[in-house]
Amino acid sequence: MAPWARGRAAMAGEPGGAVAAAVGVGEPLPRPHRNAFAGEFPAAAVFQLRRLESLDVSHNFFNGTFPDGVATLGGALAVLDAYNNCFVGPLPHGLGELRRLQRLNLDGSFFNGSVPAKIGQLRSLRFLHLAGNALTRRLPSELGALASLEQLEIGYNAYDGGVPVELGNLTRLQYLDIAVANLSGPLPPELGELAQLEKLFLFKNRLAGAIPPRWSRLCALQALDLSDNLLAGAIPSGLGDLANLTMLNLSGAAVARGQPAVAPSRRGSQYVYTRASYCYTISLSSSKVSHYVVTRHMTSVCMAPRAYACLAV
Repeated sequence: MAPWARGRAAMAGEPGGAVAAAVGVGEPLPRPHRNAFAGEFPAAAVFQLRRLESLDVSHNFFNGTFPDGVATLGGALAVLDAYNNCFVGPLPHGLGELRRLQRLNLDGSFFNGSVPAKIGQLRSLRFLHLAGNALTRRLPSELGALASLEQLEIGYNAYDGGVPVELGNLTRLQYLDIAVANLSGPLPPELGELAQLEKLFLFKNRLAGAIPPRWSRLCALQALDLSDNLLAGAIPSGLGDLANLTMLNLSGAAVARGQPAVAPSRRGSQYVYTRASYCYTISLSSSKVSHYVVTRHMTSVCMAPRAYACLAV
């Protein structure tokens, strides 16, 4: 359950109760988001609306399973938002039939089981949010088939296995968040091919090994948080050439000093030099970093014992 998903008490004074099952064809659909509707989702009525383009039932108290009958809306539905509810059970298998879907947000409920492989059929999907549930098992490789995807936020779950290497195929991806998700194994070098990626959050997992040198190709990267993993080895010197990087957090990792990205200012010292014009925060707390050069115009540095930092101006 995501920490941001349980703020329902503030809605106690808003309209509540069940959504009338009589809502159907020929009647206007109420705006059910940001209320306090409870009970089971009125699928029999809503799923008759075959021309429905956007279904937003976020910030309510709907419970029970989300019906597989959502596939009947596949002809027109572009937005499905059920963020912050109390749904349980598996994700609906009918999701794979929503071929026109562009935005899917099922964050902040109690969905369990696996992420269905059929989600990979949603070739128009641009935003996929499944964070803050109780999802388990391996993430399907079919996620790499979502060619239009721009945001993938599926952390705060308890998966098995690691980050699918197929995510490196998502060439339009700008935001990737699989933090606090029980992931293990190495960091996939294939993610270094995501030329449009701006934010990458994989903190609080069990990821191990070194940061792949290919990640130095992430030319659009602005924020990278790998804190609280089991990482070790060298920090790739090429990270110092990422001109857009404004936040780097390696705290809680066992990373070692990297190779110099520029000529070291002192013999025997090795530095990582960040060429970004402005780099706001680099956190190295609890990291076993022996030498590290922060960047020009640094405004905040969190240091650890045995860590060494030099401000480049």
